[in-house]
Amino acid sequence: RAAAAGAGAGADALASPAGLAAAAEELARLFPALGQLSSIIPRDTLAHRLNVLAEGCASVNAPGALERLGASPDPSSSSGPEPPSAKSPRGDRKPKPPRVLAIVSDADALIPSADEGARLKRRMPRSCCVVETLEGASHAALQEAGVDLVNIMRENGFGPRRATDPDPLSKDPKFVPPSTKELKVAFEGLNGLRSVVSPVFFSTRDDGSVVPGLSAVPFEEGRPVLLVGNHQTIAPDLGFIIEAFIKERGVLPRGLAHPVVAGGGGFGGGANRAAAADDEKKDADGSLEMPFGLPPPPGALELLTQVRGMADAVAASARDAAETSSADTDGGAGPGLSQFSRFGAVPVSGKNLYKLLAAGECVLLFPGGVREAFKRKGEKYALFWPSKPEFVRMAARHGAVIVPFAAVGAEDGFDVVADADDVSKLPFGVGDALMARARDVPSARAVDTRVTRDGQAEEAFVQPLIVPRVPERYYFKFGKPIYTDELFSKKKKLDDDAEALLVDETYAACRAGVEDGIDWLLVRRSGDPFRDTPGRVIWEAASGKQAPTFTP
Repeated sequence: RAAAAGAGAGADALASPAGLAAAAEELARLFPALGQLSSIIPRDTLAHRLNVLAEGCASVNAPGALERLGASPDPSSSSGPEPPSAKSPRGDRKPKPPRVLAIVSDADALIPSADEGARLKRRMPRSCCVVETLEGASHAALQEAGVDLVNIMRENGFGPRRATDPDPLSKDPKFVPPSTKELKVAFEGLNGLRSVVSPVFFSTRDDGSVVPGLSAVPFEEGRPVLLVGNHQTIAPDLGFIIEAFIKERGVLPRGLAHPVVAGGGGFGGGANRAAAADDEKKDADGSLEMPFGLPPPPGALELLTQVRGMADAVAASARDAAETSSADTDGGAGPGLSQFSRFGAVPVSGKNLYKLLAAGECVLLFPGGVREAFKRKGEKYALFWPSKPEFVRMAARHGAVIVPFAAVGAEDGFDVVADADDVSKLPFGVGDALMARARDVPSARAVDTRVTRDGQAEEAFVQPLIVPRVPERYYFKFGKPIYTDELFSKKKKLDDDAEALLVDETYAACRAGVEDGIDWLLVRRSGDPFRDTPGRVIWEAASGKQAPTFTP
């Protein structure tokens, strides 16, 4: 238990005089409790336990011990933490650290176990340590009534499976799905937005009939499913998609996400970080260089400060998302589901798509990517897919079922008042500097054929400035399944040209399925008796259940 490392909790702070003073004060506070222990526990027993505690603290607090948890020992390595790119002696990816459950008490009057739990989680590799805080529990928490260790372990995903347990959310043996507690916390995080947008789902059977819910999405043993759909601007609906599949179908869609969101990339390498440091130094000076040594116009410095502040806030938000989600990118959004990689998202790439489909997973893909998530003005519900097929051959290779889906509602809840094009046009070189920073963000595609081949605008990691309106209800429609194993059957013996034509036709059918779904939802939602948000919110609050919608 983390409660056994009170001395370790203060070890990080002993390097400064202030830390030593705080440690001395904490030790003085603990003396009365230690005195009481000596009257309860025999002195020899107490001395033995304190000695074990000291040995444990020395081991845990050894340089790099927590940071390198689970890594292969290397005598020649330095004492610092192992770099993220480190590999095992065989040249493979380094082994994943073991998962650790730390159970702490927030009312521990003997040692600061709650502080130690937070320290362990902070020091161990990401997503390695799970902290369970027992509210109101004392130092001897596991001896208190109502504390069930087995139940705590099961809720946090550490208990053994039982025959009565539902099927796992994932078929990938290398991925550990979120625990029951993590799911509960994530779903609760959606409640605020859910109470306003009240999402509803429809799916399409093989015969083309549309039914409420997700029952028509085909999940068969061993056959992967590829969900392909449209990104709504800033993707506030993503969490509801994941939640709906988990709750209704017992399946966790594994997202293929932009490297920043999935944790597969940061904001540039060492050279870029050095350049960013220079930029920060210049920003701190508050200077603005003008051509030919001219003085800046009135108000230019104030404008530059405001714009830089906005850009830094956006960049910091993206970096925080990357750091929060960077754990377990080898297999492991929206409100409540911001730790996208913990829910199985991986950086979008052909290799990762292959791995997920080969494992028989349900995969969630947005071909429009960031370009579609960060739309410009006047692009509501527009698709920005490459003309070149990107996923059909891979899906066919694994016999996957492709299900095109459409989502509407989110983009009616705000107006885009400034976009990447507006940012690029900011005067005094500000726009160019901000766009340069955006281009420093890792790209999801090595070559973006939408720009080189289709003539579309570049994919800029610049979030649009939006002004909220009255929120609309969210609607989702999953279209008619496309069975690639039937289209690309080996019995057909297609030549290269015929196969290429079939790939193009299938890709076009996927896009058409999304576009038709968007049109269908925009038209049919007019028949929703509870489309009006204020009236629906009042009705749901009074009835305690979700308001019904139109009949498909």
